[in-house]
Amino acid sequence: MPEGLKEQLYIQIFQSVMHKLASLIAIDIPKDVVAQGWARYKALQGYRDLTKFPPDQVYKLVLLLEQTIKSEHKPSVKPVVEVLGKKIEFEQFVFPIQLELKIKGGEVGIQAGKIINVSVAQCEAKGVLSISYANAATLRLAESREPIGLNKVFTLDEPVAIKSAEEIGRSLAFWRKKEEEAAAAPPAAEAPPQPGPT
Repeated sequence: MPEGLKEQLYIQIFQSVMHKLASLIAIDIPKDVVAQGWARYKALQGYRDLTKFPPDQVYKLVLLLEQTIKSEHKPSVKPVVEVLGKKIEFEQFVFPIQLELKIKGGEVGIQAGKIINVSVAQCEAKGVLSISYANAATLRLAESREPIGLNKVFTLDEPVAIKSAEEIGRSLAFWRKKEEEAAAAPPAAEAPPQPGPT
């Protein structure tokens, strides 16, 4: 392939990926992280019993806790570009996102065995964004640590079901395995610094 054409192809791939990146990495933290994390909290297990907690009522539970919720997301995009009138489909670009929320206190609304709203008193978030393509090594793009304001009630568009004891056990086993793998694996490569304007 001629160099000029190759360069045009790379530009199209880059533009295709970047065009979708913002929507790919947009994570609903109250639902996808906080509610999913609290759905595995043992103190909420009893609310699965709809004979004790009828589904036509909403229950509020204040959580006086300090906990760390870990969450992993793998949004991906498969670029399709056009070269000389032909559409070429490439393998997926995956953007692994690792989130870690350190939460102090909160409140959860429960109905019919599901979390319908959440609020958090204090929260510090750590996020790591990486990229991987095909079977290539994962490259770390960015890392951030900052307090985030979740001290208002977030009503969930889709309620999150409180997990069973079996599901909680599987989740704990999954995260134990992830921690063991992370301890054994070499660190992800850092993205090289970009040159500034001259």
